[in-house]
Amino acid sequence: PRASLQAKDHPEPCAPAIFSAPARAPHCSCAMDTFVPSCLRSEWGNRDFVLAAVKRPGFALRLAPGELRKDPEVILALVKQNGLALEDADPALKKDREVVLEAIRHNSHALRYADVALKADRDVVLEAVKQDGHTLLWAATELKSDPEVVWAAVRSNGHALGHAADTFKADRELVREALRQQARAWSDADEAQRKKILDDVRSPLYGTALTHATKDCRDDPAFMLDALRLYGLALYNADQGIKGSREYVFEAVRQNAAALGYAASGLQADPLLQPDCVAQNHIAGDSAAAPTLLVGRIARTSQGGTEIDISRLNGDVCNLSFGQEATLGDLAAAAVTQFAIDGVVHLCVPGSEVGPFDIARSLVTLAPAEP
Repeated sequence: PRASLQAKDHPEPCAPAIFSAPARAPHCSCAMDTFVPSCLRSEWGNRDFVLAAVKRPGFALRLAPGELRKDPEVILALVKQNGLALEDADPALKKDREVVLEAIRHNSHALRYADVALKADRDVVLEAVKQDGHTLLWAATELKSDPEVVWAAVRSNGHALGHAADTFKADRELVREALRQQARAWSDADEAQRKKILDDVRSPLYGTALTHATKDCRDDPAFMLDALRLYGLALYNADQGIKGSREYVFEAVRQNAAALGYAASGLQADPLLQPDCVAQNHIAGDSAAAPTLLVGRIARTSQGGTEIDISRLNGDVCNLSFGQEATLGDLAAAAVTQFAIDGVVHLCVPGSEVGPFDIARSLVTLAPAEP
């Protein structure tokens, strides 16, 4: 028996018809007559031919006779190639756990076409949401309240938070996890994917995970600062007060340069908020998780510059020398290099509070005046 189509048996114009179909064809004999050529229709009864055919890309199950849609072996072979083909399987096979799991392993969104009983099967749903948390949308209501299922969904897709039960939207650590996932997705994305992410952020259907958080979360200044440090693009879903704050915008831009486009118009030209400037700024913001460096002796040199002793909390100390024009920004940059710190630091200067907007402050002004 023939197990595959041969060009010599069926010319090119006929061969693709059995494997593809229009976006949606009615399940009726006229559709079969229209899209399956008569030279191939007789092969539907040839099991070897059918099993070979379902492994070909684009096989159109909805054009196949009803008995094929009821055949477990045929459907199992097909969903291993195209999980979404589960949509056109016989309803009895949409209840078959093995068939549904195979479909989900190929494409997690096959959960949409599973029988309602399997949408309430915890293991089946976990298989889907671990691949793409967005599939939580298709899960049974009770599983949208299951902490393990919801956390697994959010870890794979931050937008899954929008499909979880409302109680989870007030869980600040879960919201943070959703934002972390979106930040990871941005980091892993190529240029085209990042453009799609930016389009989604502006879309009323998506936004960022922050859009799903409760108002209490979004009205908490400390939580919002933390949220923007996790995923800067969440600035898009912040209120106007946050978008108009230099401190919040700075933290958002530090995490993601594209966030500047979501700041209040009056801040978008601020020199200290430009992505290149922010990237070169090594001074940590208030309450940010970062190492603390203690600034000790500050002395003026004979050339008009400064010598500064700086130490870590573990006791490591170094001495740094700077020219007359050096700033706190230069001190922070030199310190992270000297101590091999990847990122930003808190500078603890006696008698002074130091934040990211102090980078231009002269080091000479910190040295005691000469007697």
